[in-house]
Amino acid sequence: MIGDETGRIRVICITRLAAAALILAWAAQGQDKSSPEGLEFFEQKIRPALAKNCYACHSSASKVMMAGLSLESRESIRRGCANGPAILPGKPDESLLVKAIRHEGRQMPPAGKLPDSMIADFEKWIAMGAPDPREGGSGWVETKIDIEKGRQYWAFQAPKTPAKPIAAGSFGGQTPGAGPGRRPRHLAAARHLRSHRPAAHPGSD
Repeated sequence: MIGDETGRIRVICITRLAAAALILAWAAQGQDKSSPEGLEFFEQKIRPALAKNCYACHSSASKVMMAGLSLESRESIRRGCANGPAILPGKPDESLLVKAIRHEGRQMPPAGKLPDSMIADFEKWIAMGAPDPREGGSGWVETKIDIEKGRQYWAFQAPKTPAKPIAAGSFGGQTPGAGPGRRPRHLAAARHLRSHRPAAHPGSD
């Protein structure tokens, strides 16, 4: 009995220790490892690079936030978009942002690849734990596309042969009012005008 009780207590202790270790690991992962040196590096290297090359398409100031991804706060850049977090602190090679600026698959920015030195700055920053003092920002915004409305766009419509135009004043090749054995009215009027045209003056050219 004593042995069974001791074993049960040991299992409970081990379980609690394991749970505590998991909680500490989760807290450490979510904690911002912001040393003074890391924050200074962010302010000197990362913030200016984001403002110059990324905010035009990935901030609340952009007309259309590309992929619903915001990079203007610590929370939003870590939350990322529908494809996952933009950065994984401590793991630059696995971060989507680094892969994009390396032009490995998705290419950012679209205007052209960043200088190698700037890419190296992002890699170093993420390896440092991505220290970031910026607050606010709700992260990515899911964009909805109206598929049915898009299908109505003219470029997706099947080509149609336009109807053959009908000459003005005609109806099935015959002027209205003109029956069998009768000349069209407009031709009769033109003939009448020609027959009653005033004679030219002898002195005129």
